[in-house]
Amino acid sequence: MKEVSKDRFRWMLFAVLLASVALIAGCEKDDDDNTPPPPANPLTSEYPDDAANAWVQKCREMVKAGAISPPRASRMYGYLGQTIYEGVVSGMPEHISLYGQINGMPEIPAADPNLEYHWPSVVNGGSARIIDYLFADATAEVRALATTLQQQLHDEYAATVDAAVLERSETRGMYVASIIQSCADADGYGSNHNCSYDWPAHPGPGLWEPTPPAFSANPLEPCWGANRPLVIDNIDVDCYPAAPPAYSTDPSSQFYIETMEVYNTVQANVADERAIALFWADGGGTSTPPGHWENITTQILTAQNANLAQAAEIYCKVGIAVQDAFISCWRSKFDYNYVRPVTAINDLIPGGESWLPPLTTPPFPECTSGHSAQSGAAYKVLEDFFGDVAFTDTTGSANFPPRSYIGDGTMSSFETAAWEAAYSRLYGGIHFRTACESGVSQGECIGELVKALQFRATS
Repeated sequence: MKEVSKDRFRWMLFAVLLASVALIAGCEKDDDDNTPPPPANPLTSEYPDDAANAWVQKCREMVKAGAISPPRASRMYGYLGQTIYEGVVSGMPEHISLYGQINGMPEIPAADPNLEYHWPSVVNGGSARIIDYLFADATAEVRALATTLQQQLHDEYAATVDAAVLERSETRGMYVASIIQSCADADGYGSNHNCSYDWPAHPGPGLWEPTPPAFSANPLEPCWGANRPLVIDNIDVDCYPAAPPAYSTDPSSQFYIETMEVYNTVQANVADERAIALFWADGGGTSTPPGHWENITTQILTAQNANLAQAAEIYCKVGIAVQDAFISCWRSKFDYNYVRPVTAINDLIPGGESWLPPLTTPPFPECTSGHSAQSGAAYKVLEDFFGDVAFTDTTGSANFPPRSYIGDGTMSSFETAAWEAAYSRLYGGIHFRTACESGVSQGECIGELVKALQFRATS
């Protein structure tokens, strides 16, 4: 073997040293590449549910102050829930928009993933915008309630949130609300709200007619069932209830038996049944039947210290459920145009000519019961989302003692509450049993449609 020259040896040693330096430098560069990336922008779930709760409760307050009817209130809760959810869903990586699943909803472009958003401010901006639209015909005093909340939350967030992020977030919420508004503009409300109704002066046996004591000739929202639903495809088929019992003067007929049941139930004046009737009456004090279930939702979220992502999803689901329940219910009410118990009792039962129920019969046909339908829809989505959790409902506590609900192995706490709400209308003398039971079934069907919506992305 030839001897390596000293010069060549020096060059080989230099090359080895140079390679070692390069290797060390490369390792140092790899170490730099493995350092944790800067923190990602905050997710919706990193915030508490306060903003969503505040706006749902403000909507309830405005419904009460504005004396808004149950059908109109259900529409307000439906579009408010969608606005909250669609506003913050871009900060919920496992969730997706409901575009393509909600009838008439336009596509809502996702928020820029490279930009930071303060999701409670998105809720504030969007809720204020959609509430302003939904209460456009309310008094200045009622509308001021929303303006005050919007400013209060803005000032609270401005104390800790970067000004550019705050402005971007509020603008994002308002943008989403404007798209939801365009969907609402086309749902038929503009022409169907308070439409004229031509009812026959002598409607005939078994058909609805104005009821005492007011004998109002103008039924409430007779065209509401023509509004476009959110998840029901065919309003005359999907979740549509069977016909109620045929009118009959035969004491052995189902109609007569159910008429006597209402009369005897009221006359018995059982203390717990009367308490249930009053608790679920949902007059001005509880901001309508859908407002009652919205408040139950708030109570459960608060008890569980829920985050904003959870609140956004369940408020959206409950809102959709009650909105479609009232559309479907009103469709069947004015299709069947069925007589109210007070009319049947006054006409058929000896000694019942001047009988009045403990609750005032509302001015629209009987079947199905609105309380029952929307309770059936709401309980289904609440049960699916929260499971069977015991709760105490304080919704009417300003006037009535709270009521507690717990599952018994056959029914969940939510289902128990829904059936109590349904039968409260029989106890109050304003609905037959069939209207209550068919109404719950109608609502359960709608609840299943809401449950079938895809809120979460698939892998």
